[in-house]
Amino acid sequence: MNGQDLIRGVDLLNREKNIPRELIFTSIEKALRLAITKWQITTLAAAKPKKIKKKEKVEVLLDANGLPPLAEIDPDEIKEEDIHVSIDRQNGTISARYKDEILSPETVGRIAAQSAKQLMIQNFREAESEQVFNEYNAQKGDQLQGQVTRLEKGAATISLGKVEALLPRSEQIPGETHHVGERVKAVILEVRRVGHRVRIVLSRTHPDFV
Repeated sequence: MNGQDLIRGVDLLNREKNIPRELIFTSIEKALRLAITKWQITTLAAAKPKKIKKKEKVEVLLDANGLPPLAEIDPDEIKEEDIHVSIDRQNGTISARYKDEILSPETVGRIAAQSAKQLMIQNFREAESEQVFNEYNAQKGDQLQGQVTRLEKGAATISLGKVEALLPRSEQIPGETHHVGERVKAVILEVRRVGHRVRIVLSRTHPDFV
C-alpha cells in the first residue's frame, strides 16, 4: 500500500463523508492490527519449522516463510493487543511490530493490500455510521428540511442530503399528502442504530414542529 495513496484516500473520505481524519486513521490501524494478528496466527499454524546452518555454523530456526523469531511462538499465544500498528499522518507510512519485533514493510504492505482491505471498508462504514449518529442525535427535536424521494404505504422517505430519514404516516399531519420531489419540513423525532446503519425518524405532528 503506497503511503501517498493512503493519504489521498483519507483526505477523500474526509471531504466527501465528513469523517474526521484521525478517526479514519485509527480505523485503518485497527483493521490492520486485526488483519496482521490473523495473518500471524495462520502463518505460524501452517509453518513447519526447519533448521538450517549458516556458514559460521550457528543454527537458526526458520519457519516456511523465513520468519526466525516468530517461528518459535505458539499461534495460540498471539493476541491482538500484542500487535502495534501506527500510520504516519504526514506521509502515510505504515509501521508495525509484534511486541518488540518490527515487522518488515514488505510484509505489512502485503497484508494491507490483501487481508485488511475488507476490514478497512467495514471500519470506514462503522466510522461513518458513528459520525451520522452523533450528528443527528445531537439535533433530536430540531426542525430541518428535506426532499421526498420515495413514497411507500403512506410513509415518505426524506433525503437530508447525505442520509435519508423516514416520515411515517403516523407522524404526518392528518389529511396531508406528499409527492416525490417535494421539500418538506419536519422535526427529528428519533435516531437509533440498526446494525451498522442509522435510522432517523421524522415527525410533523410533534409539539416542537412549527
